[in-house]
Amino acid sequence: MLATASRLERPILIVDDDPGILLLLSDVLHEEGYTVVTACDGVTALSVAQWAQPSVLLLDIRLPGVNGVDLAQQLKERGVDAKVVVMTSPHACRVAEEIGADDYLEKPFGLATLLRSVEAAAAA
Repeated sequence: MLATASRLERPILIVDDDPGILLLLSDVLHEEGYTVVTACDGVTALSVAQWAQPSVLLLDIRLPGVNGVDLAQQLKERGVDAKVVVMTSPHACRVAEEIGADDYLEKPFGLATLLRSVEAAAAA
């Protein structure tokens, strides 16, 4: 496969336990020119983030194993410097503030909203 330039120097890491969401978001962001890596749980995300050093982290809060709150904290402790965009239900949006997220998306969200949030995080 031929490599293409990404819109960011480092990839976007999407962490969600729903394979359909991972595939959809990954496809949309790839089409927009971003390099994307994915993880379906917090433990995998810790490993992927260590080698990928993502610039943006799209993070579901409810994850098996290490939940999104703990994952965000552990990534910061390990020196992963990524803008965090939390993807969560409306009643859990306060959690995004508690972990110092740069933005949050209330599920369900539109793809245009996703792209605006990723672009804003990438530009910050």
